[in-house]
Amino acid sequence: GQPVYNFRTELTHALRDNIDVTAGFGIEIEDSGKQTDRTYDAGVGLAWKLNPVLSWTAGYDFTWLDSGAKNGDYTEHRLSTGLTVSS
Repeated sequence: GQPVYNFRTELTHALRDNIDVTAGFGIEIEDSGKQTDRTYDAGVGLAWKLNPVLSWTAGYDFTWLDSGAKNGDYTEHRLSTGLTVSS
């Protein structure tokens, strides 16, 4: 087994009764003994409540892997949108 350390924080603010904005940041550290990988993640999102059951969501996420292995680093940008149905 390898120890993995995670830290994540997220904040949601209601702009209006039907619009929520979310921002978050996270770090994951994986130590294999030979190398240490660090993954940084940040994102923002929006939820627009169309009615009490249906919400439209949109978000942007950024991920950066700082790998302990040579040439193992990468970055990822992700845009997403969707519908959320809640009961």
